[in-house]
Amino acid sequence: MVEDNGTSGVDGRSDDGGPGSESGPGHGADRLADENDPSGGGQPFQTAGNAEPSPRGNDGGGSWLPGGARWTPLTILAVLVLVGGVAAAGAFIATGGDVPMLGASGGSASLDAVPEDVDIVMYADGGIVDDDTTKTMVNGVLEMSSQDPSYSGPSNYDELLSEANSETALDVDAFDSATMFATYPEGSAATAEYAGAVIESDWTEDDLVNSIEETGGSVQEQTYAGTTVYVQTSEFGTDTWLAPLGDGTFVVGTEVAVTDAIDVENGDANALSGDLRSSFTDLRDGYVKFAATLPEDASGQAGSIPQGGRLAQNVRAASGVYYTSGEDVGMEVHLTGTDQSSAESVKESIDGLLSFAAVGAQDSPTADLIDAMEVSQDGQQVTITFEYPAQKLVTVMEQLSGVEPTA
Repeated sequence: MVEDNGTSGVDGRSDDGGPGSESGPGHGADRLADENDPSGGGQPFQTAGNAEPSPRGNDGGGSWLPGGARWTPLTILAVLVLVGGVAAAGAFIATGGDVPMLGASGGSASLDAVPEDVDIVMYADGGIVDDDTTKTMVNGVLEMSSQDPSYSGPSNYDELLSEANSETALDVDAFDSATMFATYPEGSAATAEYAGAVIESDWTEDDLVNSIEETGGSVQEQTYAGTTVYVQTSEFGTDTWLAPLGDGTFVVGTEVAVTDAIDVENGDANALSGDLRSSFTDLRDGYVKFAATLPEDASGQAGSIPQGGRLAQNVRAASGVYYTSGEDVGMEVHLTGTDQSSAESVKESIDGLLSFAAVGAQDSPTADLIDAMEVSQDGQQVTITFEYPAQKLVTVMEQLSGVEPTA
């Protein structure tokens, strides 16, 4: 469980880079293009025993990654964690809901297993489940949802956890953390073509594979670079790969993402480094963390947001963290400008938006929320912080939604 003393600073966990040689999303695709060509740069892909892949089950099943994601009550928890970034949601989608993003042990980001040249890294700490302040927030959201006649999900936190436990044979308390990584989809692709998640847990290989087969259908056991991999094919979506890395660590995701992670683990490729890694490790400690570069079309996508296009033009990377401190929930977001002048422009834009919002929020429940936001700049980095009592935040949400306040 994450401990927090209410002060910001550099994450004290070890996130140093790993050894390796050239690799990345593109290299994996080239490497697998011709498995019989030794000049491909990497280990050839083989089935176990150089034979045809053999299914471990009898059912076809569907992919348990983006194309076949199944939305369960866990989505509600993922939505909550959006307050601190999209980390939990991204990692949850990456595992399709069959690997629960829940647990009690807590962990740290597995950056040394993440391949270089990714666009986004997201981290979820399993200790969030036992955090009383987060529980207060979730209970508030669920109680408000339960007053909607069309809502049929859990009405409180305990019911949510009970439903989550009933949907898998895995011991959810054995989950420690998940570190998701991805590149942005190319063109009009709706789902990530390169996405994976490194899962730290106390699960055994059989625990995880059996759970996947029970919920998603059969898998094929194969071998890549001396590592056993399990492949679940999808007739319509993306095939899902799972590879045990030892000591309860697994990587799950698309084919090239998983094989790249195996290469990193074997010392045959570089781990995440550079600005993206620094942006992540500069964050304070927290339950959910993310770091991302901005996609090339970010300005166009942000055009409908006030000052959005201007902000996107001046920002090259963003990172954030969701944390709790006592009875407060907190969020800290870092925006890295293209240079110091751009960072100054970003801060001016955000200050202007907050001032405009404050004028419109006079005598409104949101006025106190706006006042709790702080914006600062240091060189090329703009930092936005927000910390607020969880119960008061629930009350504000109830007031804004017109729901009767809970006792």
